[in-house]
Amino acid sequence: MADSMYARFKRLLETYQVDPFFRSDVEASLPGLFPPGEEKNMREAILCICRGQTDQQPDNPYVHGFREWNIRVSGYVRESVGPQSFRTDGIYGYLQRVRSRCRMESSLIRRHPNIYYFPMAFELSQGCRVGCPFCGLMAERFQGNAAMDEELWLDMICSARDYLGDIAGESPGYFATEPLDHPDYERFLALMQDVTGRVPQTTTAVADREPQRLRSLIAFLGEKLRDQARLRLSIRTRAQFYRISKLFSPQELEHVELLPNNPESFMAASDSGRNRSLDGRAKIRYSICCVSGLKVNLCSRTMTFLEPVLPDVKWPCGYRVLEERHFGDAEAFRGNMRELYERHAVWHLSGHMRVQLHPDVKVLKMEDSIVLAGDGVGYRFRRDKWTEKLLENLTSGGDYAIIPETAGLPPAWRSAAEQFLDTLLQKGYIVTEWI
Repeated sequence: MADSMYARFKRLLETYQVDPFFRSDVEASLPGLFPPGEEKNMREAILCICRGQTDQQPDNPYVHGFREWNIRVSGYVRESVGPQSFRTDGIYGYLQRVRSRCRMESSLIRRHPNIYYFPMAFELSQGCRVGCPFCGLMAERFQGNAAMDEELWLDMICSARDYLGDIAGESPGYFATEPLDHPDYERFLALMQDVTGRVPQTTTAVADREPQRLRSLIAFLGEKLRDQARLRLSIRTRAQFYRISKLFSPQELEHVELLPNNPESFMAASDSGRNRSLDGRAKIRYSICCVSGLKVNLCSRTMTFLEPVLPDVKWPCGYRVLEERHFGDAEAFRGNMRELYERHAVWHLSGHMRVQLHPDVKVLKMEDSIVLAGDGVGYRFRRDKWTEKLLENLTSGGDYAIIPETAGLPPAWRSAAEQFLDTLLQKGYIVTEWI
């Protein structure tokens, strides 16, 4: 199948996702929607992909093309976030623990194996000019951009690479900001590539605002688009989608991912940020936060250590803030970075940490066993007076160093109890806070 034909299919797939009228026409099998001779294969492929049933049409050339793209990108993602990308086992282990917890909390996240968490992200602006009504991170109103200080930026990226490893090159250059609000965004990316050999993913909601700039970014990314999915376009409205469709040919965006966030989209949204108060679109409780570690804002010179959590009244944007510090120069950045990771990137239980049962975990007691139940998953272990007492203490929370003691465990069982608690931590069923 020629690339140009797959590009045309991808554009029609996106139209189905974005436009409810086109969606109805496809589902009603109206004629004239697809290129002559491709009607059956394209229609069946769209329905299979959007229903998550790609295994039912393995011989369909468009399903095959879609699956091949997923395999390429998934392979890169797994490789890029693997242990070889980290300087030490500790931060890699910490991120794996956070990922296990998030997958335990949300079956939706568990169904998407490419969801990982980065140890760092940068904000090059203060606030966002776009103001998407569906913003899951509730970005504040735009206040300004950070000055392009190449010496400081290079020092920060070198420090992050030296401390974290190659994974530093995956750090997004935006969080609750629009990357293309900054006129020098592409220069930040180029310098990051010079230092780390990697270019982080870009997600922009203004593809139609500066089409030539986007074309330049596409050219800069080159083959990284095909194999690494380095560029995503967030679709705010149906009208914007059709503007983008006129500005860019299907071939130009063949390897660019479109995220249908418009109200008419058939995709469910995270019940976080501004989405929490919006009506008319299916919402699911999960966090869109892709960072578990440091969010560094170059405007305010702040470093915020945060972790993804299920959105709720306390943490409506789907992340909790553990600590925030300010930095004035590269030396302060290095020192704060090391201290914040050492303090909050907990891999194993130790010392005086406050531990407690995850508030969303249900305890199911059987005759001879206990199950800790998450969202469609669970962890079973033997029920006896010791495990019951440990769970009782975990429910109310307490100091990890003395929980086995207050449970009345015999000294000989202390090591086994500590291993049991650490297993619960790794699987996400208990959470920690420093005392």
